[in-house]
Amino acid sequence: MKRNSLLQSALVGSASALGYNWIYDRDLLNKIKDERTMLFAPIDHELYEKADNAFDVYPNHEVGDIDFMAEMMLVLYRYLNDTEIPTPKGYFEAVYDHIKDDGPYDAYIEGYGKDLIKRYENGDKTLPTPYIDKQLIGPAIYLVIHEQFDDDRIKTGLRYANVFTSYKHTKHFMLLLKQLLTDLDNGVALEDSLRQNIKNAPKSYQEALTKALTDIDVETFIDEYSGVACGLSQAFPLIYYILSHNDSTEDALRQNVVLGGASCARGIFISAIMSKIDPLKEEYKNTLKVTL
Repeated sequence: MKRNSLLQSALVGSASALGYNWIYDRDLLNKIKDERTMLFAPIDHELYEKADNAFDVYPNHEVGDIDFMAEMMLVLYRYLNDTEIPTPKGYFEAVYDHIKDDGPYDAYIEGYGKDLIKRYENGDKTLPTPYIDKQLIGPAIYLVIHEQFDDDRIKTGLRYANVFTSYKHTKHFMLLLKQLLTDLDNGVALEDSLRQNIKNAPKSYQEALTKALTDIDVETFIDEYSGVACGLSQAFPLIYYILSHNDSTEDALRQNVVLGGASCARGIFISAIMSKIDPLKEEYKNTLKVTL
């Protein structure tokens, strides 16, 4: 183990967008994009108050910090590398110890984390969880597993994702990510790999993912095929769009921030995937406050 380049890129993607994460006011973000540096920006709490719709849930975070989903990825990485015989139940315990009331984590906890705490404190440590989370946490867990394991990645990824969610389509997105990352490592062009791997997505997602690779403008795409919120049905097609319409990691992350909404969660995937073809700048890596 101890491989962490993919995880590092993912965490950088989260940190890059934290300053404007969960601002659902694209008009406002578009107005300020030319006035300030939006990547790795401090959280502008006054801007959240001005926005028509926004959730200012990281009051004490600073530049280089990461969102909750990225935090769960980091906990998994550390658990896998610090434990002689790691298991999903052991990871369940590690997450609880990290996010419980007197644990080291002191920030916003997403719904799947709150459910984990509730189950643990009610004495229910059974896995897989009955909780169904349709956001990006399952595929995010896979990004950690992909680099830490050489065999049985999907099976292992599902076992660890089941700490948080039992969503039936998690496996499909893991298969897509596995082949996409493998393609890029083997020199397949990003656009070609994105197109080829649409078949691995759930059928209900395939139309939006196919449209993401066309020349449709981003506002029309968001209005008709995705959205900017956290759910997989909104976030994953928009990730596909951003990946296919930018030539550099920096440009992709910049567009991601300006589009608002669940920008930290999307940034995790955009940065991890784009960095396969356009490695992150050292200054971006150095901005990250967490250590691996």
